[in-house]
Amino acid sequence: MSRRSLVILTVVSIVIISALLTRRIDFEKTDVEPQKTSSLSQEERTRIQDFWRFYRLGEQLKREGRWQQAIPEYRRALNVDSQHENSLYSLANCYLELNRFTEALEVLEQLVKAHPMSRRGYQQIGILRASPLAGELFDLLAAKRALLRAVEINKEESGSLLLLAEE
Repeated sequence: MSRRSLVILTVVSIVIISALLTRRIDFEKTDVEPQKTSSLSQEERTRIQDFWRFYRLGEQLKREGRWQQAIPEYRRALNVDSQHENSLYSLANCYLELNRFTEALEVLEQLVKAHPMSRRGYQQIGILRASPLAGELFDLLAAKRALLRAVEINKEESGSLLLLAEE
């Protein structure tokens, strides 16, 4: 294990232990038991179950290469949770697989607006914008900006750098 890994592991351990001790001390000072989490309403429970059912079906259809059938399932999941990162990303990729570039870009822009630190969102925008198949959306300058943003977010992931080198 490298020295850097040991330092990171030590710092994380200290933070966790500190948080646990602080919580314990707070309980001892107040002599109050931690509040029990209130149970979800049936409506909320159903909503969450519906979301996961739609999302998982979309994922299954996507894995089977059934892009068109996966789209409405991701849309249903997003109707429940409009900012779910994986649903947005997967929906955009379905559109990309079907060469529906305008719809893919709209979803990817929604993704990076909701999740400004989504490296993969910016990387996909860069890939889309760098593709001549994207027609009027083809824009190498916009592709470069998106890929540079992806690199800025995560310098250790090399995919965006490799794509920039291909430009």
